[in-house]
Amino acid sequence: MIFNERLIGGSILTNARKNITSFLAYWFVLSLSSTASAGNLLLQESFSDKEREGTVVLSSLNENGTFIFNQNRSLELFAPASTFKILNTLIALEEGIIDSEGTEFIWDGTIYENRNWNRNHTLRSAFQVSCVWCFQVIASNIGENVYREYLEKLDYGKFGKNFDLINFWLNGDLKISAQNQIQVLERIVKQDQVFSESVYEKFKGVMRTKFTPEYEMYSKTGWDGKVSWFVGFVISEKDIWLFAANIDAQDIGEVMKDEDVTLMQHVIENVLLERGII
Repeated sequence: MIFNERLIGGSILTNARKNITSFLAYWFVLSLSSTASAGNLLLQESFSDKEREGTVVLSSLNENGTFIFNQNRSLELFAPASTFKILNTLIALEEGIIDSEGTEFIWDGTIYENRNWNRNHTLRSAFQVSCVWCFQVIASNIGENVYREYLEKLDYGKFGKNFDLINFWLNGDLKISAQNQIQVLERIVKQDQVFSESVYEKFKGVMRTKFTPEYEMYSKTGWDGKVSWFVGFVISEKDIWLFAANIDAQDIGEVMKDEDVTLMQHVIENVLLERGII
């Protein structure tokens, strides 16, 4: 199956909210339910020399415990940005619009600021480098009604009044909280019947980012010009841990920890290391 890029309009990035400066220490609250919490875990983590508001949610599937930093922020709604590629991929696979192995996205020669987008892509490579134009092509083939149907079934996020078919996950037409991200990820890990078993098997190969003898990590970054996301899950012999984190970030320098790792990836991986999960 081959997709050709189409002429795509609309602005992806918007002005970021005001710059605020750094988390020098994180307190994670162990919550045994959505309303009650007990115990504290102190994690020292220096973000940068600028303070920014953000949240981290880490949830154990088997132990039924959830660690939350910044409870109020974890309930705030933000554009999912490229973390929506998780749902985009599952829906497109289920609808038969794409295939995990046979799909090829043909680059039309448009030069993008992100050099990784300036070439042809498979589904996995498009997912891994967050190729926006590839998934905008997918969106144009799925359509608004199909999206609304699946997102309602999954209780994913909240739609606003507008719906821009090829930008809705980037421009704020659709928003989601960190806690809602965790809820949807749990349904995916448990292979909710919204999607078929064969689709979940295909999807695993697309989303997997790390594979070691001790654990497997499935994750996705995202950034809309305002908020940087990192969501996913880790599977080990003992447990499955779901995570969702976001932080205010108004430019790419605030998104990245270094050339290959975002700040939120760095934070989550340190949390997982400190807890002995990875």
